[in-house]
Amino acid sequence: MSVNGKKKPSVLRRIVDYVISQWFIAGLGIAVGLAAAFPKVGMTGGYIRAEWSVKYGCIGLIFLITGLSLSTEALIKQAKNYRLHIVTQLISFVGFSAVVYGIVAIIRASHTGKIDPVALAGIILMSILPTTVASNIAMTRNAGGNVEAATIEVCIGNTLGTFITPLLLSMYLQKRDGWGFIQPKAESGNGLTAIYKHMGQQLGITLFAPLIVGQIMQNIWKPQTKKYREMFKLNYVGQVLLLVIIWSTFCNKFATHAFEAITHESVILICFLGVGLYAFFTAVCLYVARLPFLGEEQEDEATWKR
Repeated sequence: MSVNGKKKPSVLRRIVDYVISQWFIAGLGIAVGLAAAFPKVGMTGGYIRAEWSVKYGCIGLIFLITGLSLSTEALIKQAKNYRLHIVTQLISFVGFSAVVYGIVAIIRASHTGKIDPVALAGIILMSILPTTVASNIAMTRNAGGNVEAATIEVCIGNTLGTFITPLLLSMYLQKRDGWGFIQPKAESGNGLTAIYKHMGQQLGITLFAPLIVGQIMQNIWKPQTKKYREMFKLNYVGQVLLLVIIWSTFCNKFATHAFEAITHESVILICFLGVGLYAFFTAVCLYVARLPFLGEEQEDEATWKR
């Protein structure tokens, strides 16, 4: 049977094509499996010195590729999109953390001894952190989303997070409420000053510097940049680098036996809570991005809705 003179692919061929198109999902499973089998390779202080090669190298390369790929005009346009900034950062810092804290408060009020307090504290810490740096860009590109908007929000979110996250931490995890065991400390022991210094250094090296360098190279050598970007499939390279980051993260977890240090009930809670929060806030974002009383806008003027 054919369509427009072309033979319709078999069911098996369509299944194979679909599996190939989902290579990133398969890569996630492979990354976790390799981390479980050889955790010392990608752990901090391991064979490849992941605290440098992955933490700085891979993330920096992802943003260099992003800088080489995105239009400067589109980035500037998204930087002016104040509605996008307000919605994104309010949901990220205020809405998400408030919902998560409420859930954790309910769990603590139940006085169940099966959920590890450290796991609950970790859930709150996760909720007050800014949006992820590398995975946000790679996942948005993989989903066919607005990469320029995602890039700007990553820059804004992580810059604001340097100041907002410690404030939320002190507000949600107070010692008088029994959270004294989870207070952060800088590696050098110099308190918040050292933490701010370290975060600023990391953002500068891994995010802003490679992004700016990529933009400069793209605008000076535009034809050559486009040619080599397509030749070396840099969009796919960025996704592979993200898999390397995920692999290294799990190497640390398996090497330190993090999954064995908490109860099975805590692991189950984290898994189901993660899925539930993802579904809930996806629905919230879709609704907020299309508020009915704002009316319809032209597509080229409504990128904040994406």
